[in-house]
Amino acid sequence: MLDNPLIIAAAFTLLMGVAWRIRGGWLALPSTTLARLVPATVYAIGAYLMSDNLWHLLMGPLLFLGTIWPWGQWQDMGRVEENDDLVGMAGRGMLLCLAPGAFLALQGYPLLLLIFGFLMGPIYWLSWRIKFYTMGGEVGTGLLLGVLTSACYLL
Repeated sequence: MLDNPLIIAAAFTLLMGVAWRIRGGWLALPSTTLARLVPATVYAIGAYLMSDNLWHLLMGPLLFLGTIWPWGQWQDMGRVEENDDLVGMAGRGMLLCLAPGAFLALQGYPLLLLIFGFLMGPIYWLSWRIKFYTMGGEVGTGLLLGVLTSACYLL
């Protein structure tokens, strides 16, 4: 079963959706650092399983670096006039994926993770428009991160 890259990619994508929601406060973890370590750990293990290269365990710490910068000020999605949430979250997504995306790009993988950053803005914007609010943005972000990372390895 673990020899099938599509099964690994699908499982990784679903786990990233759940892990990203945990990072957003789904479980009452004792600290935000611990909550950030959940998706970083899932990300590291998934990257390793898809690449079969121990160096790809570094993807977890690289993603963790991207979670340190706050983004709550952009999550109101239009409820505060002076905020440009769509652009803010797209920029935030770029910061999130800059290090892991550059790591993969330097090894010859597609630049999909760098593109992902731009999509984080529309994901959160849409989740607020369909009344799924922050949860939708978090689950959608995790799923898309899983899909695009998997695509890097499968292409």
